[in-house]
Amino acid sequence: MEVNIPLYFAIISICLAGVCSSVEDKQRFIFEYATPFHECIKIVDMMVKQTRERFPEAKHRPIATLCVRLDVLEGIENYKIWKADEVET
Repeated sequence: MEVNIPLYFAIISICLAGVCSSVEDKQRFIFEYATPFHECIKIVDMMVKQTRERFPEAKHRPIATLCVRLDVLEGIENYKIWKADEVET
């Protein structure tokens, strides 16, 4: 019996410019591969931490996080691929 575990993409969104008046103005990053949900939660936390380290302007700005199931994700071409410094799953 085969069990299909749903896979999720970890996504973060942040305004790295001075002002972002719409969602389209924000930088959107998607993790490089889909993972089970419990790993996705850990990955978005890691992405937030690394974003704050990589971009000094992000240190005190809100970062939106999301885990989106692979089969409902649309518009993947609108995201920059996130390459982790290290994956702590």
